[in-house]
Amino acid sequence: MRRLNKDALFSALACRERYNAIIEGTARIPTEVDDDPDARRAEMENFRMTREKTRNEEKAKQDALEAAEAKAKNETRFRNAQKAEDIANKRANKESEKAHRAMTRAAQAQIRAARAIENVNAKSQRNAQLKNQKKVRETKKPVANKNVPLTPTNAKKVPSETPDPRSYLSVSDLKKICEERGLDLPRKRNKASFVQALMDADDEYSQNDLKKMCRAKGLNANGSKLQMKHELALAEARTYGSYDKNTIAASTEEDGDDEMDMNEE
Repeated sequence: MRRLNKDALFSALACRERYNAIIEGTARIPTEVDDDPDARRAEMENFRMTREKTRNEEKAKQDALEAAEAKAKNETRFRNAQKAEDIANKRANKESEKAHRAMTRAAQAQIRAARAIENVNAKSQRNAQLKNQKKVRETKKPVANKNVPLTPTNAKKVPSETPDPRSYLSVSDLKKICEERGLDLPRKRNKASFVQALMDADDEYSQNDLKKMCRAKGLNANGSKLQMKHELALAEARTYGSYDKNTIAASTEEDGDDEMDMNEE
């Protein structure tokens, strides 16, 4: 029918059904030759409207189904995209935490390395100090002087009237000690002022502080505060050359005074 008449509105299925109906003898006569063509036209129009409504419903259902499928696909893509973003964020946060922990460990390692270097320097200084003290003791001449401060080896208890061992140091050495300990320098730059400033600074230490300082320097930490302060002051004074020099000079002067007293008698 399409080939014979391009304007024909009959489909291939309609033509086949019409042909089969003619062959079987069940086909109805055309509308124009029917006894009541108006009724036939109304019936045909009703049929067309019913078919059009059915097609529209089917098309609406198909459109709704396609829209639901498209919506489901879009929601699935959105969920997958959101899930992928969440996974990427978790991975980024995890890597950031790993980097932060690595940086923290590196910083702690640097701190430990710096502390180790400081410990090595402190031990080296302590070793050098001990070697210097040993050298001074080996080269020191025995001196009998009752004014020389008592040492922990020759006295268990230090009298309160015992002079401070640092009083035998020179003014420059006393000034150096004050500067190293971060003390304010006295207005009068004489020996008595420096010694008094050091003694005042020692009085601020508690007994536990004195024990820790004595243990760190290998001194007796079981005595009284006066004895521990005396031992610390003596150990500090012996690290300077002016101590031995002045103690020997003081001993020589006292021996000379004793000889003069004997001659007068």
